[in-house]
Amino acid sequence: MQSQSARVTVFYGSTCGRTEAIAERIGERLSAGLGVAVPVHDVGVTDPTRLAESDLAVLGVPTWNVGGVQADWDAVLDDLARFDLRGVRVALFGAGDARGYPDTFGDALGIMAETVEAAGATLVGDVAADGYAFEASRALRGERLLGLLVDDGDADDAVGERTRAWCDALLAHVQLRPTVAAPPPPSCDRLRAMRVSEVLEAAPDALPLLLRSGFRPLADPRLRAVLAPTVTLEQAFRIRGLDDEASDAVLAQLQGAWPCR
Repeated sequence: MQSQSARVTVFYGSTCGRTEAIAERIGERLSAGLGVAVPVHDVGVTDPTRLAESDLAVLGVPTWNVGGVQADWDAVLDDLARFDLRGVRVALFGAGDARGYPDTFGDALGIMAETVEAAGATLVGDVAADGYAFEASRALRGERLLGLLVDDGDADDAVGERTRAWCDALLAHVQLRPTVAAPPPPSCDRLRAMRVSEVLEAAPDALPLLLRSGFRPLADPRLRAVLAPTVTLEQAFRIRGLDDEASDAVLAQLQGAWPCR
């Protein structure tokens, strides 16, 4: 079974630039940890439906005014609630002001969490509330915050360290996404029993191969439309007069031309 990296994308809304700067830090840290570039999108200029294309969507949602959601997110919140986010994991981060708004610190994360959960998403990336000085928050569930919260009063070094630690913990949630191994081509017995139309539909390279093998009536689209659905490969071999050795050679070529999916 082969695997490939999960699709991770960062989306943010930012009015004064602080959440944007944090989003860029997060994108860089996750890119380094995953070994692939993690795109960072401003939701104010990005189609929000792209959220549903992610395995892990990291959303930067700062709190504005008295427990409000930043304007760019507020503009798409109703649409977001109607998305189908089943199978998408969402991690939240944002900025707020615990000193100025101790009763609504980080409320936007709580609002966003409720929105994406209603759309079927699974939340990851919660953090301990230790070290934060606030009185109440919609981002608080039990003893933990729903995501990374950056206080306007935090020093830049503290923000950087907290962000790095959160990203490193978040990487543990980014599991490799298995890809389906390409199915083998049909067996010779299965190919013999398939109708010619089935073979032509499943393997686009089959037509020129069969033409080179002497099945000339297939060159005419009208005859092909009439004959191919009614004749199996085994019957076509008999009509063509091919013995077992010759038909086995054609079957081997068809198997070699069978598409990998």
